[in-house]
Amino acid sequence: LLKVGHGGTLDKDAHGVLAVGVGNGCKHLTKLLHGPKASFSNFSLNKYLCTTVLGIETDTCYITGNKINEKPFDHVTKEMLEHALLKFVGTTLQVPPIYSALKFQGRRLSDMAYAGETIPVEKLLARKVDVFDIRCIHFQLPTFTLDISCGPGFYVRSLVKDLAHEMNTCGYVGGLERTRHGIFVKEHALTESQWNYASVIKSINFFRFHWK
Repeated sequence: LLKVGHGGTLDKDAHGVLAVGVGNGCKHLTKLLHGPKASFSNFSLNKYLCTTVLGIETDTCYITGNKINEKPFDHVTKEMLEHALLKFVGTTLQVPPIYSALKFQGRRLSDMAYAGETIPVEKLLARKVDVFDIRCIHFQLPTFTLDISCGPGFYVRSLVKDLAHEMNTCGYVGGLERTRHGIFVKEHALTESQWNYASVIKSINFFRFHWK
């Protein structure tokens, strides 16, 4: 059997770059995603494009979740948004979402939440996260799109929830794409149509050459 492992979970409602290790490559994933040993990148970060929809809050913070709140959003301006974003840049404390891949006694919190079970409070304590840059690249109420550069362990859904509350409204993630995962960028990714032996071997050889 050939061992296969991934370097970081993507929510089922998100899409984008996901680093996958094959065989001996599994043990190198941590170094490739968080370490400095890459000839074409020496800065470890994740990048996301997030479309936010204001006015409605859901339990999962995705459009597929159940609506739990609704607030006016007409007062929000692009200037207000850009000012509010400053609060979330740098090293800050962030509470992870209930529907997440964090585990308690070997089970994902999201699985427990979907089953209607009580979530342990200690799993939802605020933790330090790093955000290097957030830019609004599109604004047209009730939606806006953010280009986010952050460190590992950052939850975009928590940002959307906290950001909306900062502007005295609520919101959810209408679309989320990870465009960079450590040293891996969108241009390196294999689309579903490329999930074949030849393409996988070509990708493996490319990273063998660039990472030593």
